[in-house]
Amino acid sequence: MTSSIFGEQNIVENDNVTTSEFKAPKCLEFFDKWRFCASSRNQFHQYYIYGKFQDCSVFRKAMMSCIRYKTTKSPEDRNFMIEVLRMNEIKFTSSTVWEKRENPREYWNSGKE
Repeated sequence: MTSSIFGEQNIVENDNVTTSEFKAPKCLEFFDKWRFCASSRNQFHQYYIYGKFQDCSVFRKAMMSCIRYKTTKSPEDRNFMIEVLRMNEIKFTSSTVWEKRENPREYWNSGKE
């Protein structure tokens, strides 16, 4: 049994989730992720940290897949939503910028370098 980022528990056998076991999240969840991703604040942060804007199309596609899945129960839409949920569970941060020192340099306050 595994739990998803939404707190639900799904029974998973060999990473294959059948339609009867998969409980689709609310499509509003994907909309919120897409709206946050496309926000100017998030895009500014992404550009500042990584030097490029974040591609938010995956969240829009996931939202559209969720809407289609609610009516058609398409396995392709289900698999895409599972992939986006798994991708979103792991958060990567930027690498460490500063070196950690045990002690300051002996001349740190003298104005010399």
